[in-house]
Amino acid sequence: MKNIWDSIVLFINQNGWKIVAMFATIIIGFLAIKIVCGSMKKMFKKRKVDSIVSSFVVNIIYVILIVILVVAVFDVINVSTAPFVAILGAAGLALALSLQDSLSNIAGGIIIIATKPFKKDDYISIDGTEGSVKTINMITTVLYTFDNKKVVIPNNTVAKSNILNYSSIPTRRLDLKFNVAYGTDIEFVKKVISELIKKDTRINEDPPSQVRLLEQAASSLTFILKVWVPTDLFWDIYFDMQEGIYNSLVKAKIEIPYNKLDVNLYNK
Repeated sequence: MKNIWDSIVLFINQNGWKIVAMFATIIIGFLAIKIVCGSMKKMFKKRKVDSIVSSFVVNIIYVILIVILVVAVFDVINVSTAPFVAILGAAGLALALSLQDSLSNIAGGIIIIATKPFKKDDYISIDGTEGSVKTINMITTVLYTFDNKKVVIPNNTVAKSNILNYSSIPTRRLDLKFNVAYGTDIEFVKKVISELIKKDTRINEDPPSQVRLLEQAASSLTFILKVWVPTDLFWDIYFDMQEGIYNSLVKAKIEIPYNKLDVNLYNK
């Protein structure tokens, strides 16, 4: 036991300053990393950078600073960093080969951040998957669907896909179709629906709204309504106009066609 204790005391006497320097470097390094990352977050917030972008960039920088800190600790205790760099290089090569998909997802995340096809809370569609953007991590993009389901999509898939952003432009065109019976006065239908549009102050006046006959279908006249609305009110106006069109047609006594089946009975 005495020999062990003597060895410990000797080691401390010979390397005490290295141990102190190592712990001091680690503590100061982590504090410095915390300060740098915190300052970057404040800077991004002050410049009103999207939180998704700032979070992604800060995470990348945090990983880089941790690697630099590890190298600095080796240097302080006079341990050659050459083997560490060699091991890191070999490990990096092995990881690059085994984690090709993960690395491509990181690259995809960088592409998304650089091109900015969407920002947090934008409602988007990625190859048919729709939802509100919540976060972009180093490897994945997270969406919340309209019915509050969480969808996780690899960044590489997002970067390569066609992205439809419903929120990027403040106005959207709302198109609605409705049918009336043959023989109905076309101008009267247009007048009834135009009055409905004028009553809704949420609908934009510019570009002007349109109510036009779209086609002469097999058993009805098909009209189309086109109005420009604020993007954030799209679905509210959509449902209100659906109800309004029906009520306006009924009130004006305009026949709304529906499939009918005539059955004739013959008495022999």
